[in-house]
Amino acid sequence: MTTNVTKSKSTAAEPSIIAINATYGFTVSDREYSLYKRVTVDPTKAPSYKVQPGVTPPEPYEDWRPVNRYYPQTTDGLRSMLLFVTHRSVNDSFIGSSVGEYLSAMPWRSCCAKTTLIIMRGVRNYKRRLTGCGQTYRC
Repeated sequence: MTTNVTKSKSTAAEPSIIAINATYGFTVSDREYSLYKRVTVDPTKAPSYKVQPGVTPPEPYEDWRPVNRYYPQTTDGLRSMLLFVTHRSVNDSFIGSSVGEYLSAMPWRSCCAKTTLIIMRGVRNYKRRLTGCGQTYRC
């Protein structure tokens, strides 16, 4: 059974989320990175939902939910977050039965220094846009 997800509904107090992959994203605050996971919400499966005749049921939508994982706003904190996302992404889809299969499924190069630098540049530019800082030095 496939469900077509057409809408993306965001929470009113939700900050802008920077996507890491299709499932995980993060936000940048003054001191830390906060990790979020994208989930599909189907309002018709809620315990309080009641079918009303003549009313079209609400459509499923995607929403970012906090994972309650916070990392310091340092290069090491960013690396730790990316490593956690890498492990969780493999764990969510892993079907094998041995440690060797698990290790071979792990994309070790996804948390390399080059990827970290590219994301750090993106975060720095994102923070500059938020603060309105047009300087070339660190804001």
